Amino acid sequence: MARLSLTLLAAILLGVVAPTAAAAQQLQDLQALIDDTAPGATLILPAGTYRGGVTINKPLTIRGSDWPVVDGGGAGSVFAVSSPDVAIEGLVITNTGISLDRENAGVSSEKSPRLTVQGNRFEDVLFGVFLRTSPDARVVDNVVGAKQFEPGRRGDGIRLWESPDSLVQGNTIVGGRDTVLWFSNGVQVRDNFVAKGRYGLHFMYSDGAVVEGNRLERNSVGLFSMYSSNLVLRDNVIAENNGPSGYGVGLKDMDGVTATGQPLHRQSHRPLPR
Repeated sequence: MARLSLTLLAAILLGVVAPTAAAAQQLQDLQALIDDTAPGATLILPAGTYRGGVTINKPLTIRGSDWPVVDGGGAGSVFAVSSPDVAIEGLVITNTGISLDRENAGVSSEKSPRLTVQGNRFEDVLFGVFLRTSPDARVVDNVVGAKQFEPGRRGDGIRLWESPDSLVQGNTIVGGRDTVLWFSNGVQVRDNFVAKGRYGLHFMYSDGAVVEGNRLERNSVGLFSMYSSNLVLRDNVIAENNGPSGYGVGLKDMDGVTATGQPLHRQSHRPLPR
């Protein structure tokens, strides 16, 4: 593979780089671009297809221009993040592996405080966004699809594990298994559209969550929360649950639940086409 030119490398080290269209044809190895970008810099990717299966182990922003595609090649996770202060924005993230045991995801993180995943499209992914021990994360304005498997074989559209004080806002999540928030206190879940899954939202051991302005439609169960306290439900629409139980909201061993609001006055989401 051709290496970076000295001029391009110098631009990367200065902090912001946008490879030219001609260069992009030669620079499809995203890991090489990441490795050659200075910590804390912004790497701008133009349209094109880039090889996924990459690791980000330093503070970095990767920002797409005109929807570049990062393809995982059907193996493993597309992005594995193991650093604080990483942002992944404006990409098409596609073609993860299919291992539920290994939890193959579009974006997977471990010990990555203040991770931002914003404005991406996830296509043909087992898990969409899977964050572990990543407090103060922001998962905002993404469109998350799924593998075309039967429901028990799908991964979760978004899963937070031990990621307190995080924000999940403005996402459209269709066809995944669940949207899961476990062992994550103080999360805010606002203005999301979750449809055609098993649990629209599934909380466990997550105190102080605020769930506001979401539309949970055509899931088996709209929202289920367990072993948590001080859950606030405000201005949500939970509609057309289609599982055997038919639950809109299920609660188990909960303390201090407040459910209020006028959900039909909010216009956050358009109906999902049938």
